[in-house]
Amino acid sequence: MSDPVTGNERRGAQQLRRLQTLTDVFYAIIIWRLFVLIPKPDAENQYDSLGAYFSDNGVILAVLILGMVWAVIYWLQSTKLLGVLQATDGVHSTFVLFQLFFLLVFLYSMKLGVEIGGQAGTWCFESIAATLVGLCALLAFARARKKGLLHDDVTEEEARRLAIRYRAEPLTAAFTIPFAFLPGPVIFGFSVTWEFSWFIYPIMVAIMNRIARRK
Repeated sequence: MSDPVTGNERRGAQQLRRLQTLTDVFYAIIIWRLFVLIPKPDAENQYDSLGAYFSDNGVILAVLILGMVWAVIYWLQSTKLLGVLQATDGVHSTFVLFQLFFLLVFLYSMKLGVEIGGQAGTWCFESIAATLVGLCALLAFARARKKGLLHDDVTEEEARRLAIRYRAEPLTAAFTIPFAFLPGPVIFGFSVTWEFSWFIYPIMVAIMNRIARRK
């Protein structure tokens, strides 16, 4: 009769591999979907120059590029946080799945902003969705730390640094929420004030990294 602890560990490791595969496939589909959404010339939309194409589709292309940037950021985050695990459990996997769901909501909110026109509600929707993506990632990692799902060679100091470093994403998104309601110029459906508030991200990363190094 097999040792139940060993059996649980084995099942947790198998579940982690499935979760990692699912996550990789998810991001691959996201990248493919972003690519196929690139506007293509057709019978109704013919362009006589590349400049005319970019002029007519500039907003959509900008949204797709931003979506790609955030997909890469969250994929790198996911790869790092799942890479330090040796197993998963039901609660941890649930948080990861909700993270993927809210990433879809975030990308949808970006598309919604283009289709119905930029306004405070759509900008706030984007910020809240991005906040929930980062929050689910932190909750999943916190669960992994609490239940001993990390690799044996991951020290408590390293785990604490990771937990602090990846606060940057949800903090940045939460920071942008009030800027969605501030008055300011709107260009091509984008609030300049709200858009520029996202540029605090590299600063937030630097601050979190500095805090993590001091711990």
